[in-house]
Amino acid sequence: MLLMVVERFNGPDLVNVAELLENFSSLDTLIGIPLKPDLVPQLVMAQDLPIDTATALFSALALGAVLSGETYYGRFCFDVSTTLSNRGVSLPSFDLCLAYFLYHWYLLRAGTSTQARKTVAQTVQTCRDLALHKASCGVRGFHLYLLVYLTDQ
Repeated sequence: MLLMVVERFNGPDLVNVAELLENFSSLDTLIGIPLKPDLVPQLVMAQDLPIDTATALFSALALGAVLSGETYYGRFCFDVSTTLSNRGVSLPSFDLCLAYFLYHWYLLRAGTSTQARKTVAQTVQTCRDLALHKASCGVRGFHLYLLVYLTDQ
């Protein structure tokens, strides 16, 4: 089921998400126990994928799964993403800011309004830390800043 959700986010210039999740599935089969979100950060680090990028990837998968009605997979991907951001990300980055923004939208669908408001505040602070409102961050950064700003209003 999760691979159906992944197909929506898998583009030619992005990470091969299906392959990444297939590796997780094969590990799940090998160890004979269900894969838990706490184990995934170690697997991501072994994939040579930047932690903040993996955090954004799993937050996008979480939102996509919830929007598709796959709440179990959405919760799993959300837990993986938050575990990654808590354990492996030390400095703010564009991908981390994007992950926080996607957390907000995920929590609007599957969480509480208090949680959603907290993630918007976290996203705004990350935008400020990165100075996304300045021209030096490019169009992509400015677009994210505008989306966050409009969401916060």
